Amino acid sequence: MKRLDQCLSLFAIVLSLAVPTSSVAKSHASHKHGAKQPDAASVGKYPTVSIHSGKPSADKAAGVKYLDAAQREERRVTIRDGLVYDYTGALLRETKSKRHNLNNYVMDAEGNFYLFDEFTTPDIRHSSIFAGGPVAGAGNIQIADGKVVYIDSDSGHYPSTRVFANVLAELRARGVDVAAITQKKP
Repeated sequence: MKRLDQCLSLFAIVLSLAVPTSSVAKSHASHKHGAKQPDAASVGKYPTVSIHSGKPSADKAAGVKYLDAAQREERRVTIRDGLVYDYTGALLRETKSKRHNLNNYVMDAEGNFYLFDEFTTPDIRHSSIFAGGPVAGAGNIQIADGKVVYIDSDSGHYPSTRVFANVLAELRARGVDVAAITQKKP
């Protein structure tokens, strides 16, 4: 029995050296309370913001749809050399909607953009694209002649003003002339 106690003590010492106690405590606390650990997909080049508290239950009550991965991909756009292409690879010539031809966008932590039109389809909102999950940007966007001509960080679901500089940085990296984009609503 004494030998077993010695082995267990030695194992505890080795374990404490290999894994910091704070990591074990955090991991245990997260699992204990049902919190999801971040996975590799949620870690990217841009920080994200979480949905405002109370919005998921309000979405549910309002019948807002949360999209799955396939539905999300249908709303993904690619921006190359300052031009916007839809998920099929076709140039997106202009955004159309019932409200000044504005569409809505969200950006993920990797800098991918997803467009939708909540003004024409009110059951799709900023929270819909990632099913209430965090985003690295959200707001309204207008495209004309294949180019972004207007963008903002207006979202009732996310505190996206805090991450708007990252949206502009990603657009700039993709060849968009950010200085030419108006940020005043049409």
